[in-house]
Amino acid sequence: QKTKTLRKKFTQTNIKFKTSIILTPINNFEFITHKCNGNKNSFIILLKSKLPINFKVNKEIITTLCKSIENERIDGLIILNDKKNYKMDYYNNDGVWETSCLNGLRCCALMLKNISSQN
Repeated sequence: QKTKTLRKKFTQTNIKFKTSIILTPINNFEFITHKCNGNKNSFIILLKSKLPINFKVNKEIITTLCKSIENERIDGLIILNDKKNYKMDYYNNDGVWETSCLNGLRCCALMLKNISSQN
């Protein structure tokens, strides 16, 4: 697994982000990930607009991405629909879908705010 940092971290309201590219052994696909920490929970966020149209999430992808950052505990994976109707799908690091995660929602809200301010 190979991780390459694209941007420096930025911090706002106790939430930290780090954007990376993670090359996984799954179809040798490069995921543009956003690692986010909020209230001592860590998440990997994938923007749906940056995923292939036919992308299907599965347990193998979730667990691989959540283990991709060495020496760090990742609590879950979030797939964020960042176009029009915003939607967040949250998965625990073991691949199980959950109905919601408040700290993950806070991270997604800040990410969407930053995306909209860049446009």
